[in-house]
Amino acid sequence: RLLEPYLEGKEPEDFILPLLQRGDDRDPFHLRRRISSHNTLANLDLKELARRAGLERPETLTFHVSRHTFADLARRTGDVFAVSKALGHQRLEVTEKYLASFDEEAVDNLARELWSE
Repeated sequence: RLLEPYLEGKEPEDFILPLLQRGDDRDPFHLRRRISSHNTLANLDLKELARRAGLERPETLTFHVSRHTFADLARRTGDVFAVSKALGHQRLEVTEKYLASFDEEAVDNLARELWSE
């Protein structure tokens, strides 16, 4: 539902959000710079939102962390196919590998907590 306003009048090959325009992807260097620039701006906005929300460590909130958190919460539904689609992965194997890393990370974090006392 959140994306519905952005989907109106879009062609299948169009970008969903109005951050990039059709044709921006023709030049890989230009595309990478545009994406990096928008990612930086999104990260600044996320940090500001985190500060306003009173998060303990607002400087750690990034687009990457948000995507990671979404994927971790979504995987708990048990529908890996839906998670894969939501993440935009072409192959289920990519999603499975991505999600498997969460379990390894959780074990690593727990070990650090246990042994750092």
